[in-house]
Amino acid sequence: MRKLAYTTGSGLQAPRVPVPVHGVAQGASVPAPVEGWDAVSPIAAMDPKRAVRLDNWFPQPDWVELRRGFIRHASLPTTEPVETLMAYEGVATRELFASAGGSIYEVTSSPAVLSVSGLTNSRFQYINFATTGGLFLYGVNGADDPQYFDGTSWAVATITGMSNPAIDVNAHKNRIWFVEADSSSAWYLPVDSIQGAATEFPLGGLFTEGGHLRAMGTWSVDAGDGPDDYAVFLSSRGQVAIYRGINPSSDFVLVGVFDMGAPIGQRCLTRVGADIAIISIDGVVPLSRAMIFERAAVQKVALTERIQRVMNQSARSYGNNFGWQLISYPKGTRAILNVPVIENEEQQQYVMNTLSGAWCRFIGMNGS
Repeated sequence: MRKLAYTTGSGLQAPRVPVPVHGVAQGASVPAPVEGWDAVSPIAAMDPKRAVRLDNWFPQPDWVELRRGFIRHASLPTTEPVETLMAYEGVATRELFASAGGSIYEVTSSPAVLSVSGLTNSRFQYINFATTGGLFLYGVNGADDPQYFDGTSWAVATITGMSNPAIDVNAHKNRIWFVEADSSSAWYLPVDSIQGAATEFPLGGLFTEGGHLRAMGTWSVDAGDGPDDYAVFLSSRGQVAIYRGINPSSDFVLVGVFDMGAPIGQRCLTRVGADIAIISIDGVVPLSRAMIFERAAVQKVALTERIQRVMNQSARSYGNNFGWQLISYPKGTRAILNVPVIENEEQQQYVMNTLSGAWCRFIGMNGS
């Protein structure tokens, strides 16, 4: 084998040795994830203004804001978890009550004061209801007689007619309505009444997919109370019956029965502005949109569209846990969906900016 020899005297040049060139860093601008948490788009196709994960950062329209902390408001003389907070809105007074361990405590300020004891459970649904006799905080828990607060003290409402206790309560057309536990019937009291004989309003014939009546709400077309308000009845199988009219015994007219995904939790129905938002296995769906879309397409119009994959997973994993609830917080432009990961122990909140529709997740705040 011949070898090439390079010498300086032969006229041949030695091979050049490349001089290393150091890389130069280039700056890049990464936009803040103002469009929030995106749990449905492929990463390669995701808008840079969205985040694969956005924990404890709230997406404002122009920036992201660190989730604020929390402070202890009051301490209760029990180790049982608080399962209900109820706010009394009087003419001149506002009071806050917490229910835990079968008792109700007044927690407007600390220390807490015991108001009611000996209840079967602490999972109340409640309303504020005004009559000619005053303003009342009115709650039911599916096991005991209705409890009400008149601005001074608590009392038990005497209701006749129903075989089972009420699991849900709603104010509609100056009447208190009840959802009877484990039944397909709603019941209503006379106008301007908080107790007395209840009249049955059967709905079983409309719920062709079976199940029982889960909740009732009022859907206001014009965002205010008035003659155009509709009565909405939601079954445990996701069928929604809508009525219009003033007097249920004479002029109630069935608008229609619509199908959607089965609701999650007892507190599955929340009034948001003029609409009603329903927590279901299909996501958080506005009633106005669920009525005009087939169920196969309703996820595209759900409030949770951008986090639908996570929402579906949460519904499968935690759907039977107590603690699902949607809370509207207009002052902070937030809609807060509470997700009970471990019942009464660990909760997460899926939080939407109501101005932009952007989502994030809050962790580390374990509240039912």
